[in-house]
Amino acid sequence: MPQQNFNLINPDDVNVYLKKFCGENSEMEKLLMATLGKAVKRIPGFIETVTEIPQDAPEWLQKKWETQTVWHRFSPQKGTKWPQIIAQIMEKLQYAIDHKAGWLQDVNQKGIPRILPMIKTMEEANGTLIDLTNELVAKLREDARLVFVADGEEDVRTIIEFNDNFRFVRLLTHRALDRESAFLEHCIGDGNYDDDLSNSIQHFYSLRDPDNKPRMSMAVYLKDHYISQMNGKRNKPVNEYYTYIATLCHEFDLDLASYYRKKSDQYKLTSTYETELYKRSIKEKEESSSDDDILFEDAEEEIILAGNLNISYLQINNIENLKKFPDNLTIWRDATFMGTIFPENAPVNLRVDGVIKTSMDVFETVEDFLKKTYDSDGKRRL
Repeated sequence: MPQQNFNLINPDDVNVYLKKFCGENSEMEKLLMATLGKAVKRIPGFIETVTEIPQDAPEWLQKKWETQTVWHRFSPQKGTKWPQIIAQIMEKLQYAIDHKAGWLQDVNQKGIPRILPMIKTMEEANGTLIDLTNELVAKLREDARLVFVADGEEDVRTIIEFNDNFRFVRLLTHRALDRESAFLEHCIGDGNYDDDLSNSIQHFYSLRDPDNKPRMSMAVYLKDHYISQMNGKRNKPVNEYYTYIATLCHEFDLDLASYYRKKSDQYKLTSTYETELYKRSIKEKEESSSDDDILFEDAEEEIILAGNLNISYLQINNIENLKKFPDNLTIWRDATFMGTIFPENAPVNLRVDGVIKTSMDVFETVEDFLKKTYDSDGKRRL
């Protein structure tokens, strides 16, 4: 069902609203205006009906007021899903910029990519950018398979060699991540993990066959003996490689059991070089203390976190629904806050040992996050 088009008394405020997302990035501003300039005008939650002409109405509005039966004001509301969706669209636009997507070069007389002005709704914008991103990723991976025939000496370091000539290598460079994605067709080389190469908080390993082709990838927090991801080609399960995985876990004292506890009520328990299947029921997480991860995804109601909470990892995909940061929140690894509207007051005694990831930035320290998000009085910056 098509979304309604509205007659706005303040059309310039649409550009002002979108510009806030872009900061000083003029290229992003141009692309975002072209992508969403029409779409945000059709979001009913951002529109108010105006029954009387404003006293300070500009001349053009005074002349046109009687020509339309209904007028509206663009007035974006807080606490909605749209800022998060806009941030996701910006991520796809930035990916296209970073990888010099071909569609960016096919422009009209105003220098705008031809495909963008055709977008009329938020759904079209998101769908179009997803399709363009998938096409670009497929092309990059195909190109990479042709170029990355072998690793460079600086790209990987062998960690464990097996008698059958399989081996685990640690991935050390962007090129190594790109090659991994090219062969396994998953997202490790798409840019989201590049920062982890420099901060060494998360390590990446690849299982290679005797021909040096990647068979599966692992992401590991060595300091915490914690496996965050294990994926085969196209993110398929890695059951056939358990012998190799168990060996790596034994050597590095990695908690393979916890990884499988997160995935289902069955998990593999590592004992030296053997793996055995155990049945385990997942108990309800206690609110006051936990050594597991906490994920809030698409929660429709207010999110409440208890005070004095100690957790390994926190991810909130709709930060708009968190009304207040709890006091004395400790996160042993990373924190991820998606969205653009943070709680009004700054957190008290927040500790994050890893990084803080938001829709727009990655912060190495809590101090950097607070400085960007809150003023000196602890109030949220507008």
